[in-house]
Amino acid sequence: MGRTDRAAIRRGRRRRLTVGRRHRCSRPVRPPPGRPLLTVAAAPVCPLHSLEGEWRGERRQNTLPPPSARVTTFAMSTSYNRIAYEALEVCNGVTLATVKDAVARAGLAPGARAADVGTGNATVAIRLARTFGFATTAIEYDPGMAELAAGRIAASGAAVELVIGSAADVLADLPPLDLITALGTTNITGEGRPSPEAGFAFLKTRLTPGGYLLWGDLVWIAEPPAPLRQIAEATNQYTDNTGWKAAAETAGFEVVWSEISPQAVFDAYAAAADSAARHWLATNADAPEAASVQAVADRVKMVLEFGRPFIGFGLYLLKAPA
Repeated sequence: MGRTDRAAIRRGRRRRLTVGRRHRCSRPVRPPPGRPLLTVAAAPVCPLHSLEGEWRGERRQNTLPPPSARVTTFAMSTSYNRIAYEALEVCNGVTLATVKDAVARAGLAPGARAADVGTGNATVAIRLARTFGFATTAIEYDPGMAELAAGRIAASGAAVELVIGSAADVLADLPPLDLITALGTTNITGEGRPSPEAGFAFLKTRLTPGGYLLWGDLVWIAEPPAPLRQIAEATNQYTDNTGWKAAAETAGFEVVWSEISPQAVFDAYAAAADSAARHWLATNADAPEAASVQAVADRVKMVLEFGRPFIGFGLYLLKAPA
C-alpha cells in the first residue's frame, strides 16, 4: 500500500470519527471544572496495546458538557491495558512524585501550554493542570484508555482537553508547546517504529524555543539477549541510558536531568499491573474477553520476569534550544 493510499485511509477514518470541532483559535476554549473536553480526532487500533475486541455501539452525544464541548462515548470491550491502568497511579515504571519533581525543574509558570502524550489514565495530565496550572491537552491513541482518562479527568475537576488520535497528528495540529510529557509512548512520529533520534527530532519541532520535553521509556540496564530485544522492540526501538542521552543531544536537546527508576519501583509497577489482571480474571472467568486478557497478562508477565535483569525505566528532562 502506497503513502497516498494510507493517507486516504487516515483521512477517511478521521472524517468518520470526528465529533464536534477542534477549536483552532489562539485561545482554545476550555471546559469548566469537571467537564473534560473530549475531541475525537482519530481512533485506529493501537498496534502496541493490541485491543482485544473492537469497540462497538452507537456514538452518542453526552448532554453534560457545555455547548462548546462535545463528548463521544463508546461501549468498549475490556482489555488487559484498561484493567492494568485502572490499578496504576502512573502507567509506567516511575512514581508520580518523581514525575512532578522533574516537571518542577523546568520552572514553567502557570498558564504554560502542555501536552501529555499517551495519557493512559490521565494522572500525569491532571497533575500538569492542577498542580502546575498548565493549559493541558491529554492525547490518547486507544479509545478504551481515553474512556478511562475522561472519567478520571471529570472526577478530578481538572480543566484538561482530551484528544483521541495519533500523537503525530494531534501534536501537528496544536500550537507550539512549552512542555510535552511523553512516558512510554509508541510511534511518536507516525512513521511506525522511529529511532530514538527521529522521535526526539520530531518532538523538538512541536516545542516553543526553550521548551521542555519530559521523556520516559524502557531502558536497557544491561545488554539483553537477542530474543528479548526482538520481542521488546517489536513496536519501539529502545537503548541504554547513554544511548537515550546521546539521541537527545543529537536531536539538539540539552539533557537537564535524568533518572533511572529504582528496581523496587519498576517491580511494584509490574506487580500491580499483573495483580489487577489476575483479580479481574478470577472474578470474570466467563467474560468474552477473558481469554485475550489471560493471554496478554501471561505474555507481559513472562517478558518482564525474564527481562528483569535487563529492563528498566528512564526519565529524562530535555530542553530545546532557545
